[in-house]
Amino acid sequence: MKINNTRLFPYPVYSEDRNDYRDATFTSDYSYFYEGDEVVIKYSVNISNQELIELILSGVLQLYINIECGATKYRDTFPISYPSGEIMINNTRLNISAELITLIVVRDEVEEYKNSQLDPFYDIQKIRLMKGTIVGYSPMQQIVIQKKIENNGQVPSIFNINISEEDSDMTYLLADEQIQVFLPRSTYEVYNDLKGQYIRIKQAMIILPVLQAALEEIKKGEESFDGKIWYIVIEEAIKKLGKGYEDGFASETFKNADSLRIGQSILKQVIPDSFSELNAINLKLD
Repeated sequence: MKINNTRLFPYPVYSEDRNDYRDATFTSDYSYFYEGDEVVIKYSVNISNQELIELILSGVLQLYINIECGATKYRDTFPISYPSGEIMINNTRLNISAELITLIVVRDEVEEYKNSQLDPFYDIQKIRLMKGTIVGYSPMQQIVIQKKIENNGQVPSIFNINISEEDSDMTYLLADEQIQVFLPRSTYEVYNDLKGQYIRIKQAMIILPVLQAALEEIKKGEESFDGKIWYIVIEEAIKKLGKGYEDGFASETFKNADSLRIGQSILKQVIPDSFSELNAINLKLD
């Protein structure tokens, strides 16, 4: 949700983008972590105007956080408490990035609004705040949602499997958001027919070798991948390996380690799991 700072309102709006108040410090900080299938967004709100804070605490005004995700088309608004708290959203609703903005909304109509910090322009006016109107907003912020690399049977979300009409071999492209993997049409059709089945076998055949190739390109350092979503996600997964990997791609352990081994460590047990799936198929055939 973006609010144009040139937009005209028939009432004062509390924002650092506007001059309706002499002092309008209104900022919000957001962070997140995973808790099971939920993304927990932590927020803290800073408002310098004590009179507005009192109206918020008394329930006349209400704080909301509006969250939008362009990748999933998700959009929702949550009432929040001042000055800090948490919001929980199912992790399927957010992907790649999310835009957040904190709003001050009128909960109970105010017949005659007064505030000592208002610009003198409003001294000669009777200000009426209608229920449901936005009377303040903090700067919009974007947070990068570093999707977890799944090890429980789901194809990691940073990989996107596509059809290739030209190549007879599997190829890949290190794009901005995801690693694009291209399968020849006949191969892709088989892959698609097996959707939801033999997940770990498919990871071992497709994701692991492409992940290994991506790690090798990172080690070469011939191209900068800074800021790319898949790059951030993989580095976070490497840091969590511990034992010398704490500095991610900058660690000497990463630079010297075999990329195939690193890929297997990230995808935990992918090879043993694949053979377990093959064994289960074999038992069914018997």
